[in-house]
Amino acid sequence: MAEIKLQAYFLHASPSYLTSVRYGSGSLATGATYSTSSEIYTTQLFDPVSLANFYVVRQTTNKKTSNTDFTLKVNTTLLGEVTVPRFSGKITLAGRESKILVSNYHFGSSKLVYSTAEVSSSPIIPIHLTILYRF
Repeated sequence: MAEIKLQAYFLHASPSYLTSVRYGSGSLATGATYSTSSEIYTTQLFDPVSLANFYVVRQTTNKKTSNTDFTLKVNTTLLGEVTVPRFSGKITLAGRESKILVSNYHFGSSKLVYSTAEVSSSPIIPIHLTILYRF
């Protein structure tokens, strides 16, 4: 699926992203220290109204084309700070790829505590459903 189309689905499903502000102790040069890998640059965005967190993860350099495995510290209102994935495995970022991972993510009247898959869309129908995708 084309990247711009994925971004459009995400932005349509995530109105709190549009009101989020940059959050965290990371500098513009080094990113925040949320990842277990020094090769991952993380920017946290936080919506003060919904308390949703958006973690934009990417490689520290655009010259790297190999995969990087890592875990990520995320903030949740239910569990506090947790490292994800919680039970096993790693998140993999391929080459020049970037991802937006979420915590405290609202859809309808429901809330997703965190996800290591990316949000694709939330249908506008009278059920509580969000669609995640992972490559």
